[in-house]
Amino acid sequence: MGGERELVMLSALLAMLVGVGGMSWSSTIVAVAFWLVALFVLRRMAKADPCMSKVWLTHVKQQDFYPARSKPWRKV
Repeated sequence: MGGERELVMLSALLAMLVGVGGMSWSSTIVAVAFWLVALFVLRRMAKADPCMSKVWLTHVKQQDFYPARSKPWRKV
C-alpha cells in the first residue's frame, strides 16, 4: 500500500475496530476517512524514509544524558 507494513496494518485494524464497533453508518464513514488519511500520511512518511518508525523508536529509547565516566563494575 506504499507505507511500512506494520503501520499500515495497524491503521487498518484500528479503522476496522472503529467501523465495526460503532455499528452505524457514521462510524463506518469516520473509519474509512481515518484509514484514508492514515494511509496518505504513512505513504508520505515512507517516501521520506522507509525505516522512519524504527529510527523514531531508536530515538525514543536513547537516554537524555550519557555521563562521561565509566562505572566501577564495567567489564574490562
